[in-house]
Formats: sequence, C-alpha cells, structure tokens
Amino acid sequence: MIKLITLKPLKPYFFGGEITFSDDSYIAYSRKLPQQTTLLGMLRKTLLLQNGLLTRKRRGYWVDKENNNLAKKLVGDTSFDITKSFSLGVIKRISPLFLVKNNKKYFKKLNLDDFEYKDEILWNVKKNRAYNSKDDYLELWEYFFSKDERVKESKIFEEVEQIGIQKESNKDGYYKKISYKLKDFEFGFLVEFDEEKLKEFKDFTFKDDIVELGGERSAFKMKIVDEKEWLDYSNFKKHSFISDVYCKMPLKDFADFAITRDIPFGYLYTKREKNKLVFKKNETIYIYEKGSILFNPSDNLLNHINSFKNLQKIGMNIIKE
Repeated sequence: MIKLITLKPLKPYFFGGEITFSDDSYIAYSRKLPQQTTLLGMLRKTLLLQNGLLTRKRRGYWVDKENNNLAKKLVGDTSFDITKSFSLGVIKRISPLFLVKNNKKYFKKLNLDDFEYKDEILWNVKKNRAYNSKDDYLELWEYFFSKDERVKESKIFEEVEQIGIQKESNKDGYYKKISYKLKDFEFGFLVEFDEEKLKEFKDFTFKDDIVELGGERSAFKMKIVDEKEWLDYSNFKKHSFISDVYCKMPLKDFADFAITRDIPFGYLYTKREKNKLVFKKNETIYIYEKGSILFNPSDNLLNHINSFKNLQKIGMNIIKE
C-alpha cells in the first residue's frame, strides 16, 4: 500500500539551521527543507495518535503500558540512529522529499545541460570554459517527467524576517529569525506500508490531519491520497543524488569530479541511563545535499553509499546509478 503525503505550511515555518552570533545579537536561519528524520518522526507520531496508542499528558505524549507492544508493532521499537539499525514497524519505506504543485512532483537538480565532462574537466560548452562553482552552481526544481519544466528556488521559497529581543540579555540582545513560506508549492513524499504487518491492526487509521514538524513545531496541513507506483528515477542524470546522502568516504578520493554541498545533520535518539530512557542529541555530522552529482565514482564508493540500507528505507542515500 503506497500513499502520497503532502504537507502545506499553515504559517511561515522554521526548521533548525544555521545560527550566526555577533556579540549580543544573532541571526537564526531556517532550513528550506525538513530532514528525512523529521518526516519519519512526524509519521510515527501521527500513526500512534490516530490509532489511539499515544496519550497526551502534562509533560508531553506517552505510550501507556497496556499499548506498548502494539505501539512497537505499529512504528517500531527503536529510535533513529545513523550508526545503528532501527525498526519501522508497519512502515516499509519512505521516499526522498520532493515538492508538489498542481499534482506534479518536482525534484531538486543542478543545471548541467550546457556542461560536458571530458579529459578530467567539467566543461561549459555554451561559454567555452571550465566549470566555475560560483557562477555555475544553479539550483533548480524539475518536474519529475520533463526537464523542460523547471523552477528556480527563488520562485519557490520566500523569506520571512522576525525581529526580537533575547530576554536574558543584559544589553540590546536583538535577534533576527529567518523563516520561510512556500509560494504555491507543498512538501511531498511517499510512504509504503507493509500489508502483512497491517493485518494485525483491524481498524488501522491513516487520514488527513494537522501535524507539527521540527523543534519549533511548525504547523502543516497533511493530505493523504493513494499512489499506484513507487518513484522511477530513470530520467535522472547518472550518479545524481536524489536524496541527501551520508558517506564516510572522501568523495574527492573516489570520484573524478563532484559537485556537492554539505549540510549539518542532527537528530535526537534515545539512550538508556539508570534504567530510564532519555533523549540525546547526536554530535553534528555533515551529509551531502540532494541535487549533488558525481562523475566517474568508483564501485567502492557506490557500494559504500548503498550499504546503508536502513537510511535508504527512510529516503536517504538514494543515487541514480
């Protein structure tokens, strides 16, 4: 069973990103896109709530003891950890995030139509010069079925500034917070459920809802529709990153050339301390952003990226080969 999930922001949203400090003031920038782990967390919480397995109490949401086994079967019994395996319950897999407009899916790509890789150089055929990252790194979102229908990021995301004062500051303590709006677009992703595991839930519920994403609990209207097929990545350029990618191997040593952008990746995981489960934040690591591309990568590099099967289940480490 495959479902298309779309998420429409109900107000400017903020996903934790870069914070720039300067004496008594700072600027906090939202990321434009939610992480795959954010989508997974929202999906798990929504399934538990809609199926009556999560109870809201004074200090948050809790799974009552009598529902513990059912909750584990529904969404898994382990939290996400990039270094370890984790279970997803009835969730079979999640696709990489994309954008949706007028029922069309758009994926992030780099504009390389005018470039040709030869003699160990990425050459701009149109301008008759080598690739220049400052001038040639153009981020686009392309309609899934046609490279002739593309949208620049400036036509999709709109910055929203908010000025405030830090309460605990002894001086001015001003801050600026940069959130985002979507211009006529929505976030989207696919989820496939394991139909055998769903049989254990006679009254399984998954319906439209209002959900919250990110640490600042930005509100989104979630709509769900049936989808017949999973995504076919055949029209992507070879060795392009369809999703964000976690990789321990240095790309420069295992590919002739790469156009990449790395982004910080953080998540919360649970750890048992003194017979109690507590939330911990991972040490910040860096992953390669979707839309990156490799030229002539080694088999060892591709095998390494594809070895993270659990990450691929949640829509990471997916490359067109």
